[in-house]
Amino acid sequence: MKLTHTLAALTATTLAGSAATIVVPNGDFEAGVENPIATNWDDTSGNARSFNQSGIRLIGDAASSDFVATHDGFSAIAANTQYTIGFDYGNAASGAGTVGQTGTWTVEFGTITGGTFTQLATTSVNHTIVTAADIFFNGSEQTGSFVFTTDGTFTGGETLSIRANNGTGGISFMGFDNFTVDGTAVPEPSSTALLGLGGLALILRRRK
Repeated sequence: MKLTHTLAALTATTLAGSAATIVVPNGDFEAGVENPIATNWDDTSGNARSFNQSGIRLIGDAASSDFVATHDGFSAIAANTQYTIGFDYGNAASGAGTVGQTGTWTVEFGTITGGTFTQLATTSVNHTIVTAADIFFNGSEQTGSFVFTTDGTFTGGETLSIRANNGTGGISFMGFDNFTVDGTAVPEPSSTALLGLGGLALILRRRK
């Protein structure tokens, strides 16, 4: 029994990869205030800009402006990797929101090749303004995240990208900030099976 527990722990340790932070250039929009659009990002539809109000964020270029902004790309995609995408979102301008207004923010994760974005995963999040102080720089930003795992068919020839869409809701300046991506290696099914068989062989040998 003790050997079994030891093998189980060893297998778990072997299979578990450590998360590595993948740099998203200007994912926090601190490259500076820019209009139109921000460094490393492109307008897919509408018009976005980086805006400074106690911190720089990505918002529409005018009140109630919808936009879809796509990152230029930041890392080659890897096979057998779990990607965790994180981001902040919320009402991004003082005095621009009204209590009770609701917005929907959408973030896509994918690859970009020759300017063409291919979606691999997406998430949509909602938020309703609850107080007049419900804005980013008062610490009321919301945090979102989602996960996508590649399999062995991904060859690494494509570049990872993120797409941000503020397109639904009544909040005048729906903003994004602090895009992050972490990658964790995961084993191929064949590797998992081999480890299991190796552990079983050791147990049977021990019993003999």
